[in-house]
Amino acid sequence: MLPFLPFIVLLLAGAILMALRFVQLRRALLRARAGEAQFRLLAEHGRDAAFLLDATTFELLYISPAAQRLTGHDLPALQSHAARLAADLPARLQRWHAGDTSRLSLLREVELPHADGHLLALEISSTIVPAAAAMGRGVTLVGTLRDVSAAQAQEAEREKEQKRFASMLSHEFRTPLATIDGAIQRLVSTSKDADEATRKRYVKIQTAVDRLLAMIDDYLSPERMAAI
Repeated sequence: MLPFLPFIVLLLAGAILMALRFVQLRRALLRARAGEAQFRLLAEHGRDAAFLLDATTFELLYISPAAQRLTGHDLPALQSHAARLAADLPARLQRWHAGDTSRLSLLREVELPHADGHLLALEISSTIVPAAAAMGRGVTLVGTLRDVSAAQAQEAEREKEQKRFASMLSHEFRTPLATIDGAIQRLVSTSKDADEATRKRYVKIQTAVDRLLAMIDDYLSPERMAAI
């Protein structure tokens, strides 16, 4: 019996270690499930639509009810759209695996047709979740969808207002400058006998008018306003 005692002790120690490791893994799994349950609870009551996507198969592992309310599509249609929008995911994963950490989280805007036909402008925020952090799953993509159609419409209206304001301002400046420009040209053409000092004043006024008109072209043109 004594010769087998060290072997029995090693077996018991190994069994105890395995049991402890099992308990640790079970606790980690329970924490992960609790975290996932909290994520689902928050997602189902949030205004933005949350999703969880298998990065290999493009299968939607989860998508919150807000997505259906937002797009009007049922789950099969959402799965189809998700697979299409994830077409560039393999290249993103390849760059991420190569060490490009800028690909870990991305924010982009896409257009998606609503079930009734009108286009939705969506802001998609997504983050790659490594397999080790996914607790039993492969690499996944977690993120949210936000409808920014109203924000884009407001931005477009602001741009129109800016262009209208620039056009009005340009017109208000050009009208008196055109009057001055015409008057100076008449003075130059009709004052052949004017002294040198007077002619120099006419030239200075003409140069100033030309400079102001050039500034209006530079700073109040539609192209410049669009760039700003």
